[in-house]
Amino acid sequence: MDTNDWTQLHISVYAQSPEDVLLQAEDHAEQERNLSRMNEVFARLTPTQARRIRARYMGGKKLREIGESEGTGESEAGHFVRSGIRSMRRYFIQQKWLKAQKEYRVWAHFSTTSTETMEDKIKRLLREEVR
Repeated sequence: MDTNDWTQLHISVYAQSPEDVLLQAEDHAEQERNLSRMNEVFARLTPTQARRIRARYMGGKKLREIGESEGTGESEAGHFVRSGIRSMRRYFIQQKWLKAQKEYRVWAHFSTTSTETMEDKIKRLLREEVR
């Protein structure tokens, strides 16, 4: 292979199109925005919520491990993580960084003579909610 062939191979493998460069710049800008948003929302959490959420999602610890390391139980560690995530979600929605999703909580009573399955009853209740 002569030098000219090597140069052509190098350019064809490593050269990026202008579109690729722009897409990478957009991705980088989006990552920077997300990092800034996460720093902002973490500052709004209680120190305990922030510490436990970081340990869970950034440190990869199990709730049991978080509870043990902080001298509490798995249940309490999970409570702080869940309540912190809910607070984060509410803040993201408030800032219009995330679209609110409708939550459904279903309480259903079944008689012993009902022929409707739980799945069918939930579907029916949701259809009635939409109307």
